[in-house]
Amino acid sequence: MLPDSLADSHKGAALTLRDVLQTPSFGGTEVLAGEAGLDRVVASVNIMENPDITPWVKPGELLLTVGYSLKGSGTDVTSLVESLDDLGLAGFGVKLGPYLTEIEAGALEAANARGFPILALPPVVSFDDLITDIHGARDSLLLGGLARRRDREQELMEIALGGAGPAELAVQLARLIDTEVLILGPGNEVIAHSDGSESPPPRDPSDGTQFTDALNAPIVFGSTYVGHLYVFPDDGTGSPFFPGLVPTCAKIMALAASREMAVASVDGQF
Repeated sequence: MLPDSLADSHKGAALTLRDVLQTPSFGGTEVLAGEAGLDRVVASVNIMENPDITPWVKPGELLLTVGYSLKGSGTDVTSLVESLDDLGLAGFGVKLGPYLTEIEAGALEAANARGFPILALPPVVSFDDLITDIHGARDSLLLGGLARRRDREQELMEIALGGAGPAELAVQLARLIDTEVLILGPGNEVIAHSDGSESPPPRDPSDGTQFTDALNAPIVFGSTYVGHLYVFPDDGTGSPFFPGLVPTCAKIMALAASREMAVASVDGQF
């Protein structure tokens, strides 16, 4: 059960350029340079209609062009490639043809040095088809990841119903999602801290800067505040599934804490 971890869900949820190249419309695409960057995440798509495109692009975009805006514009394609990489784009796809017959050697060398993919797109496929395939691939990943997330949330619930308390659930959660998990109590004391290893990285609860990248949720049942759950994604950016996962896990931990308190209350009567 644990080897098929939720890590496969949240890490696999990102659509990479390598995934995009497996879609039907991208069949026949040639990677001209920057093959080392094919695992860059494709968050969106943009079409280049202006040689001065850099103010209009965003990190994670795959920029597509037929080269019309570059023809006769005097644009230094090498500098353009370097700028697109500096801005965090996923790649640059070009339809080579009457407007742009080739990519200059300097641009290819810069792309290879930076691991910034430059693609020669299929000449007869429309941009509409390319964009549709990208969105379709992303939707498939999202739906599959959501299903896996629900499965793993159910696993955590079953562990809780089996008698585990919040501290043990934190350890199990760290194993399931393969990342660091920490619970702080009402007085900022550490209740549990695990990253699946024997020595999780040290955290100072009094230093708020150490928690800025963490996704978090309160562990509360009724009016009783038990503590706070913190999850530290490996890349510090989270994922499409972490934001929904963390509050759900906090509710499961609250359920476990309420049971522990109820048992302690009964035991105290005898």
